[in-house]
Amino acid sequence: MSRIRSKRATLLITSLLTLGLLLGSLAFATEKTVTIEVDGSVLETKVLLTSTVGEVLDQNQIVLGDQDLVEPSRETAITEDLQIKVTRALAVMVRADGTSREVRTTPVDVLRVLTLAGLDWDANDILKIVNGQSSKEVSLSSSVSSPLSVVGESVAARSELSSRGDAELNAPPSWGPNQIHKESVIHGDEIELIRVTQREFAVDEPIAYEVEKTVDATMEPGTTKILQQGKSGLARDIFLITCHNGQEVQRERMRTDILVQPQNQVIAMGESFSVSRGGQRFDFREARNMESTAYTYTGNRTATGVYPAVGMVAVDPRVIPLGSKMYIEGYGYATATDTGGAIKGNKIDLFMETYSQCMNWGRRNVKVYLLH
Repeated sequence: MSRIRSKRATLLITSLLTLGLLLGSLAFATEKTVTIEVDGSVLETKVLLTSTVGEVLDQNQIVLGDQDLVEPSRETAITEDLQIKVTRALAVMVRADGTSREVRTTPVDVLRVLTLAGLDWDANDILKIVNGQSSKEVSLSSSVSSPLSVVGESVAARSELSSRGDAELNAPPSWGPNQIHKESVIHGDEIELIRVTQREFAVDEPIAYEVEKTVDATMEPGTTKILQQGKSGLARDIFLITCHNGQEVQRERMRTDILVQPQNQVIAMGESFSVSRGGQRFDFREARNMESTAYTYTGNRTATGVYPAVGMVAVDPRVIPLGSKMYIEGYGYATATDTGGAIKGNKIDLFMETYSQCMNWGRRNVKVYLLH
């Protein structure tokens, strides 16, 4: 009887060992290697085939935030050598229209961040991205559309970017065409959406008239006569005003419209050196308009050593040399024989016989013809 029991025990132990080996082989066959990339580290773990990505993360105490991204998704079943990547959300500060807002997102292009911030934009608006001491500033082209597609989809919008330098930061890097869709935001980025508006502004300016001169052989040299009065014109300059966030940054002249054409002033200039006065015609070398006064006998000789007489005049010898012959309108023929302390420049003093004649003459302007 004891021998029978011993055989049964041996058979039971053998069956249990066989079952254990089968279960161990099955477990080994279903255990798979999985790699997890998270927080800058790469973890390698063994999991069962029936596990999901979410279960693997939970088993390794990896907690996902609301905006964190895991690829593939948590519901994905585990396969051999599966690579799981966890991308943590980062904080980006977005400024626009006088307000600031923090956006938490996984690294996406900057235009996507604007969409997440609930902003739209125009073709001429400017994006400025600052991180520490570096700065990038670009102007959106007319081909940019808003909003963009969601994460995981291809970006439908296309942009042409015109590079701008930032003078305050010593000309930071610029972006070429479509670079904005390749540039992902990083932690600490500050994105400013600069609203660009343009308007036309008109400024009216007078147009000075020109002076047109013509010769008149019947007029004396040095004399002029206005034949046609000049009139100023009017021009309207059209400027394009560019504003950033309502502040003017550039004023460019676009065109000039002529509203009123200017009218030239036409002046006739004398050319004749011959005149007729008192029924006599004489030739002269120069005509002057001078300020005249009168004087009479003083008992003194003139500057040339002779006693004064009618037909003698006092002059400034620097203007009219002594001994010069002349004809003075209203007085007649005369000779420069005297000087005077008050006779300086374009002045002349005429000798007359009596004091009353001098008083009657007074002070008047006269035309003086210097004769050959």
